[in-house]
Amino acid sequence: MTESTPIIRAMRRSDLPQIEQITGDMWYAEYEPKVGAALSHIDVEHCLARATFARVAELNGEIVGFILASIPAHTTQVSKLRHTARMVGSALRLLADKAGRRGLDEFARIARVDDRLLRDAGPFDAEVVLFVLAPAARGHGLGKRMFGAVMEYFAANGIDEYFLFTDTTCDYTFYEHRGLERRGALPLETKPGDCYGSEPPTFFVYAGMTSHGPQAK
Repeated sequence: MTESTPIIRAMRRSDLPQIEQITGDMWYAEYEPKVGAALSHIDVEHCLARATFARVAELNGEIVGFILASIPAHTTQVSKLRHTARMVGSALRLLADKAGRRGLDEFARIARVDDRLLRDAGPFDAEVVLFVLAPAARGHGLGKRMFGAVMEYFAANGIDEYFLFTDTTCDYTFYEHRGLERRGALPLETKPGDCYGSEPPTFFVYAGMTSHGPQAK
């Protein structure tokens, strides 16, 4: 069977099960299946609550990656409330489970690290909220194409500078190869029972310029 040409298209609500599965496989595989699935759902909804741009990469009819971006000035309260309600619903169900409470605590610790990084590096007018590529996406140039689509979106809306969070569990050198500047780094405060072993991750904030920005001209 001949492999089809990968496509990039707008995200649909029906894509969310595949998107949550990819997210879970990447970051929550060490948890019990039900807890990992719930944490993946919370993570995706948390990101969608502020996303104003969403694209997926599709190969042979399967989603192999997605990217979310945000221009906060374009977000709506209706969207924020809808996604936040879904996130809170899953979080409340996890509170009844010990492993679930541990996962929520880790999620909160990461959020605090991100807040500290952004306070020192910002403010910014736009964010690359979440960018995930499954192993099946490798070798097709999809990372470059998807990131380029976000840059076109930012530039078309007059955005000069944007930021993103990443960490040592990801291929953060992808952003360095695209000229982004690391603006801060902080280790995650770990607790007994965390899934990181002897080397807890370090979290980063990067900043970049679009083709609209003064450094890109």
